Amino acid sequence: MLSLAGCNASANTAQEILTPDQARQVAMTWLHTGFATMVSQERGSLLRIDRAANLLRTSPAPAPDTRPHDLTIWMPHQGQYPLTFLCLDSVRAAGQPVLPQMYRFSRADAQATWTVTHQVALQSAASRPAVALDSAGYAQTVAGGQYDKFLVSPARLAGDYAAYLNRANSADSHEFAPGVLTSSGIENIRKLIADAAAQQHGALTVTFTPSDDAVDVYLLHDGGALVLFGLTMTNHVVATAGSITVTEDGKGVSGPAPGRYRDLTTTHLVLDAFTVPPKGSTAKVAGLGAYFGPVSTTATPG
Repeated sequence: MLSLAGCNASANTAQEILTPDQARQVAMTWLHTGFATMVSQERGSLLRIDRAANLLRTSPAPAPDTRPHDLTIWMPHQGQYPLTFLCLDSVRAAGQPVLPQMYRFSRADAQATWTVTHQVALQSAASRPAVALDSAGYAQTVAGGQYDKFLVSPARLAGDYAAYLNRANSADSHEFAPGVLTSSGIENIRKLIADAAAQQHGALTVTFTPSDDAVDVYLLHDGGALVLFGLTMTNHVVATAGSITVTEDGKGVSGPAPGRYRDLTTTHLVLDAFTVPPKGSTAKVAGLGAYFGPVSTTATPG
């Protein structure tokens, strides 16, 4: 598959609407713009997460970022709109490396502005995916008709991951490898439920469902896939004795206004990046990183 992509590189390059160098400039311009402009160009769950975070902000919005960025661009051959590409941003702050951030850019047509629909903070520099490139430096996206080449269909991944988290069994030998976003994530959810019972005298249930965010699939060097997708996480707390007392205003994002309530429902949005092995592999699906935040809370006074 990779050799065929390389052979066609010279033919495809002449038809490109956008080159990797031009995509790098698009990403750099966005990363160095002001916070309000950055958010205005976001879409989907990312926009909702960052708008909600801004409502909770107690300090001024950050100034435009003037730091140098080390960008890696992963972009497929594209001769027509819509356009899309991934950007991996590695930056240092105060001389120390910051967790790499992965962004998905897209543009609907020649008159549209570039938008950012997906952001993920990788767990570490070692989580950098080995995206396959052809001889001209272009990546390869994978269409739905080729999903049967992988251990798990990327189309099923969000649903499988949601079901895995909903079962809340960190010892489950499902398709997911142990890690921060899988077995450790389940243990964190179990602790959250226990803390709610101890501190708020409430019974907490946590449920996950796939979101309507775009699913992007990029081919990896080993024949596996990098998959971007989104989930919705819903936390529902019901008072088990009396009522739940809220002392700080969550502005309808992380919580309701101060008061006493019978129940609280908070919605979080989660953007994820996972790798899926090729069919026949003994490896498992692994989490690379995530970006998440609360976006709304409703409550019943009581």
